[in-house]
Amino acid sequence: MNLGLCMVVRDEEHNLPACLDPIVDLFTEVVVVDTGSRDSTRALLRQRYGIVPAEYPLCPTRCGGIIDARNAGLASMSAPWIMSLDADERISRSALQDFTRLSDDPEVSGYFFRWMNRIPGDVEFEDYKLFVFRNGLRMRGLVHENVSIDLRDRRLAARWHDGIDVHHLPRWVPAERRALRMNRLRCALEQEPRWYRYHWFLGYTMSLTGRMDEAIHHLQVASSSLSLRFPVEVLNSSILLADIAARAGDGPQTIAILERALDFHRQVATDFEVQINFRLRPWLEEAWRRARRGQLQSIQA
Repeated sequence: MNLGLCMVVRDEEHNLPACLDPIVDLFTEVVVVDTGSRDSTRALLRQRYGIVPAEYPLCPTRCGGIIDARNAGLASMSAPWIMSLDADERISRSALQDFTRLSDDPEVSGYFFRWMNRIPGDVEFEDYKLFVFRNGLRMRGLVHENVSIDLRDRRLAARWHDGIDVHHLPRWVPAERRALRMNRLRCALEQEPRWYRYHWFLGYTMSLTGRMDEAIHHLQVASSSLSLRFPVEVLNSSILLADIAARAGDGPQTIAILERALDFHRQVATDFEVQINFRLRPWLEEAWRRARRGQLQSIQA
């Protein structure tokens, strides 16, 4: 696989060596976009790796997001496959070497990897992220940007790759990270009110901070949209709403949420990201059975 690397950085002099040293030579092309570093990031890239970073200042009207910088970097690349990586993420050299030996499957336009998050002062949790995709695809969304929407709009598909764990080691403590996330999401929602991914993330984040009325509002907007462009966000919002209703002891509401979510899951079961989230349907089915038996307290998202 002819694989290039695209990164967006700012003040990452302490992160870049641990990120790049083990793997940088495995890429046929490396593009780094700097959004305004005040430390020695740019000098480090030039001196240590021979990389001249492009400079792309952030636009204050774009909610502090880096999507424009990401897409500018992607547009400048020629490698047929691109990995998008952040400086606080780590990949095993041997795992990446194995991945680059894959043959080019014309039916696949992107690859999801396991994403292991270790946030200071918080619990480690497992997630997934679409790290590798074909050249020509673009990020979408002012906040929490990814290429999944572009894949769906073009009727392309991505696949799970089980051979790589990407370890995410952010410096933010949870309270600071959540406050920044909510401010950016509110800003993005003003500009793109039907981008239901923002509603899901706002609802989830607010639920963590105990702001349940606001959380329920955003989760209901996402869940009731039944959006085919955001199927996982619809289902995740439904799961959290069912959890909230069950904890409140509202059996009929819990059952209604779960039945609607199961109907929607049947509609989007062939979506590439829904297929990767293979735990969604079993959870919904088991929660529905428990709700029907009145075992509401055993339903937990």
